[in-house]
Amino acid sequence: MLIGEPTVAATRISTQVRMLSNESADQTLISLENVTKTFSTPSGKITVLSDITFAVKRGRTLCIVGPSGCGKTTILNLISGFLTPTSGIVKINGRPVKGPGPDRAVVFQRDSVFPWLTVRQNLEYGPKVRGIPRRQWAQRIDEYLEKVGLKDVANHYPKQLSGGMKKRVDIARAYANKPEILLMDEPFGSLDVMTKELMQKDLIELSYNEQKSLIFITHDIEEAVFLGDEVLVMTRRPPNIKKRIEVPFPKPRNIGLKLEPGFQAMRKEIDAILKGRELHA
Repeated sequence: MLIGEPTVAATRISTQVRMLSNESADQTLISLENVTKTFSTPSGKITVLSDITFAVKRGRTLCIVGPSGCGKTTILNLISGFLTPTSGIVKINGRPVKGPGPDRAVVFQRDSVFPWLTVRQNLEYGPKVRGIPRRQWAQRIDEYLEKVGLKDVANHYPKQLSGGMKKRVDIARAYANKPEILLMDEPFGSLDVMTKELMQKDLIELSYNEQKSLIFITHDIEEAVFLGDEVLVMTRRPPNIKKRIEVPFPKPRNIGLKLEPGFQAMRKEIDAILKGRELHA
């Protein structure tokens, strides 16, 4: 053996270290690094995000809660590529975000279904526009219609659907485009309580089975704890992250979880943080 030549054992260890390092790096899908965002107004500049840093691992759901004006939606718009940071960097898969892309899908609070298209045609729209051959997505459309309970109304128009069913169309259409990341800005905010809980249950089952990464914006603390693997609690002044909380409840989850003492304790903890009176054990 030549002097300085690595042994078989050393080579094996080095390879294992590289594999573990790559595996660890691959876990991070979304990252914001020292991100600040300011807007110019007639009365001067307004800072809506100040030196924000966090990362989201592949397949995880991060729910963001905070008061109006704390920058929740701005974070979503930066990740989607609709906005660019004033300073800092936003990355997807380790690459800087330069604009919107097919690896990300956005679901807004307001219904964004196309009223002149049927339910099925709404789901087909994205793959068709991207020029993907029909054979690659036709079966997938049928699967998502089934998964979100829209199979029986596939040929209906949005005006024939309830608010909850329109929201199912929004979500199914997002999934049908096969994005890596779903960005949801209070998608259930306008729904009644019963429909909202049904949609939460549908979403958590779908996200668990599909293993997509979700960023979910909400004012509803219970919704954040129920849906999230983690909850990011934000403050308005200064516009920053107050606390990041790991949600310990295994998935998939049942709506009955909301009545459990551990769940309610976490809800109260987040409520206290938002009101500036953080609880201490």
